[in-house]
Amino acid sequence: LAPRPPLEKPPGRGISSHMMRYASCMFPIMALAAAAAGQVQWSEAEPNDSKATATFLNGVAAGDLIVGYTAGSAGATGGSDSPDYFRVRLADPGPGIFRYRLIPEAGATGLTLSVRGLRQDDLGAGVGGAAVPESDVPVQNAMVPLAGAGVTFDAAGAAEVFIRLHGSGLTTEGYRLRVHREAVVPQEWPRQLEAGAITIGIAPGASADIDFWVCDASGSPLPGFGNDQPGRLTRTIPPGEYLVAWSMANLAVGLPSPSDDGWRRGAMMDSIGAFCSFAEVGASAPLRIDDAAGAEIVPISLGPREIRWVRLRIESAQPECAPCAADFDRSGGVDGEDIGAFFAAWQAGEVCGDVDGSGGVDGEDIGWFFGVWQAGGC
Repeated sequence: LAPRPPLEKPPGRGISSHMMRYASCMFPIMALAAAAAGQVQWSEAEPNDSKATATFLNGVAAGDLIVGYTAGSAGATGGSDSPDYFRVRLADPGPGIFRYRLIPEAGATGLTLSVRGLRQDDLGAGVGGAAVPESDVPVQNAMVPLAGAGVTFDAAGAAEVFIRLHGSGLTTEGYRLRVHREAVVPQEWPRQLEAGAITIGIAPGASADIDFWVCDASGSPLPGFGNDQPGRLTRTIPPGEYLVAWSMANLAVGLPSPSDDGWRRGAMMDSIGAFCSFAEVGASAPLRIDDAAGAEIVPISLGPREIRWVRLRIESAQPECAPCAADFDRSGGVDGEDIGAFFAAWQAGEVCGDVDGSGGVDGEDIGWFFGVWQAGGC
């Protein structure tokens, strides 16, 4: 077969100036579409009128949209006349604490949006609270008559949050919730704390009704390390890095109230790693922390529904050793009492028993000690 001749451009079919102008207009639009390509639009799936039947959204990230329609009241069931529930599993954004806001982009007149949680039963002082399985209570509500009025919560990792929307007779259009996310930068406590008994709470004289929880370095709340009333707790805390979630009452986390909390009926979150405040007002809420080295107060101002994060660095308390080992008990003189004090520290393997500075407590320290003790000083 003879080769096919090359195609030639027909006469009069060149790229016109009109096409060039059209292309120049479309390129920015195509670029914007490409930028948004990673965003996902999540739609409701009926029936979803309870937690048990909630539409599961697995991997919700910043910029995503949640869409649907409901014109139903809180008590209605079935179809568009019922409330819409979503079980939102967040995409893991990496280490740290992140603040999420679900903001409606449409009017959605008559719509109510809420973060849901678990009811907690009070089992009594000395026992604490307990989550009521499969319960459903509001943690934070937001009426949505206008764009911009949404809900907010903080989270670490791939936490899960239940949300509910329900409309009214005024609702005539579907909802579009945009997911906003920002990294939270914890406030650093001004000094290192000494491991051991540490008291954390509202500063004396402050009238703010505080609710807070101590978390590990990753943002997971520690069992038994929260308090709502009186807004103060004392715990033995080992060395490490910790985060304090500091908020106005009430702060919902994924753990029940400790046995020494004066209020053990507050709402809980369904998931460890999710934090939500339903305080409608803010206040001045200075934080005070006491350890073996003393007390420190840091002024903090809280807004409505705001959670402030404070990072604590806790180190082992190092004993203050005598500058001269001969006067081991630091009495101001070299005598027999120093021998007893030295041997007590040496047998316990304490840091001060390493008088020769070798990095370990061993037999060499005994000879070194008696050398300076018999000399009457260093």
